[in-house]
Amino acid sequence: MAFSFSRDRWREYIAKRTTDFSAKVYKDGDRVYAVDSDGKTIAEGEAGVDDASVIQAALDVCGKVFIAKGEYICEALDPPANCEIIGEGRDITILKLPFTATNPIIKPSSTKSNIHIYGMTLDGSNVSGVDIAGNAGGSGWHVSHVKFTNAGRHAFWLGAGSYKTIIEKCIIDTCGIHGIQTSSTPSQEVIIQDLRIYNTNDSALHIYIKNSQVKNIIATNCCGVVDIVEAEGCIIDGVIGIRCDGTVFVEEGSVAGQNCIIDNIYAYRCGSNYYSILISGTGHKIGKITVIEHQSSDRCAVALNGKKLTVDSITVINSLGDGIVLGNPSEECSINTVYVEGCANNGLTIWRSEKHQILGGVIKNTENYGLYINAWEGCRRNLIQGLRIFDDQDTPTQQYGIYIIGPYVNKTTIRDCKVWNNVAQDVYVDSSVTEEITWENVEGYTTENGGTATFSGDGSTTQFSIEHGLVSTPSKVQVTAMSEDASGDFYVTADATYIYVNYKTAPPSGTDNIKLSWSAEV
Repeated sequence: MAFSFSRDRWREYIAKRTTDFSAKVYKDGDRVYAVDSDGKTIAEGEAGVDDASVIQAALDVCGKVFIAKGEYICEALDPPANCEIIGEGRDITILKLPFTATNPIIKPSSTKSNIHIYGMTLDGSNVSGVDIAGNAGGSGWHVSHVKFTNAGRHAFWLGAGSYKTIIEKCIIDTCGIHGIQTSSTPSQEVIIQDLRIYNTNDSALHIYIKNSQVKNIIATNCCGVVDIVEAEGCIIDGVIGIRCDGTVFVEEGSVAGQNCIIDNIYAYRCGSNYYSILISGTGHKIGKITVIEHQSSDRCAVALNGKKLTVDSITVINSLGDGIVLGNPSEECSINTVYVEGCANNGLTIWRSEKHQILGGVIKNTENYGLYINAWEGCRRNLIQGLRIFDDQDTPTQQYGIYIIGPYVNKTTIRDCKVWNNVAQDVYVDSSVTEEITWENVEGYTTENGGTATFSGDGSTTQFSIEHGLVSTPSKVQVTAMSEDASGDFYVTADATYIYVNYKTAPPSGTDNIKLSWSAEV
């Protein structure tokens, strides 16, 4: 992400604007002055004491107000509509809250429109419970090249029903709660883009928006990055979270969000207490999601809880919990490609879901199940297609490639998949599954098997176990003695993993002297 103005270009811009203003504020020694475009003094006072009243006098002139370099102690500045406030640049022009403040630096007394703020630092002095700035629900605000720092509460507050606000090319660093917060009455046609955000105690952006854009956001060490509630018709593109609790949450409030475009979402070492990505709502079109080293063992890396979501690709590598979970509930979602590797629990979990399509990808090297279908609360009419589920580590850890449990899986189809080299079993279907699953061309799904098993008797062992490799406990088992020492009186039992040959009298000692032919069928 690159800001469009370099510092040098900003200075060139400022040099041109310093002669194009309605009022100018500057400091000279221990005095602060406001002058008009003809150089006539509008107001003056003691620097550090009268800064706010002098700046307010300049704002009352309206038009363009230029604030020269220096630190100004300000509270409750009330800019008029159709006003520009321009500084010399971030960390050059600094407006700072007094430690006794009870109001933001910029606080319009009413709803005012078309206020532009450029090129300065707004410092909240860590005053508890106080925002740095807000727009009182005005429309047409434009905030650019501003650094917000040390907010006791939020850096910027968008009031109820804000319209056509732009916040771009800004830095937000250290907030008591959120970086940008909106009212629960959604703002519309908002553009929030090209931001770098650090160290917020809650999500960097917590916003209710419609028909808006959130683009090119990089956040580090925040509780979350983008938390959008009731989003409708929005574009969320190019969001990067680094060591944040969450990266993108698209959540339902009193109503579900719908029809957003979400793309290029990246989370690195996020989710210590939450999901890295959570998407709910209806009809969202999702491009690329990547999560590396998700940090929570209790929450999955990517949770899709919506309806009719379409996803191009999801990549999860080295999650401390599950990789991807569809559920809670969800339905009619389609994922073109998944790549899940190295999860400490399951790779892909589907539960409380129906009519999903997983259309291809790889799940490998998890520590529990590659694909887990939990159908105790309903998991019907899903299509799983084109997955490769395996473990290629020197010491495999993925216990089961596919593990299905629970009765309600009617009309689920698993097609054109390959499952191999899992520790306990490639495909396991629990006896609790009572509804029909359709299996089509699935390597690793074995319903019939057989062979010859050879053992060495020791004169005392009466039970010999044959691993049958079937997907579940066989309903038909046949075992025939193929050697004299194996021909004693025995009976056969079986479970989901083994056939047990139980002799009434232990066969004699010998090397490879017990040979049994066996066959089994689910």
